[in-house]
Amino acid sequence: MHDSIDVANDFFVREAGEWAIAPVTRQEITSYYREDAMIWRVYLGLRRLDRVIHTYILHKPYVYILPGRIRR
Repeated sequence: MHDSIDVANDFFVREAGEWAIAPVTRQEITSYYREDAMIWRVYLGLRRLDRVIHTYILHKPYVYILPGRIRR
């Protein structure tokens, strides 16, 4: 049975042609996902800080909607 990584790599080998896309590994995908999750945590944390500054320090309305907790 093939997992999705094998299917994607097989597709890249067959269809990539001149692009020469290198096969991906589970470790590369996991590393990318961790880095992406960390970037979003920092970004959303800074948006929450911005909301606190606008609401409680500057006494201005915060017009943006922030997402709730994200379960990973």
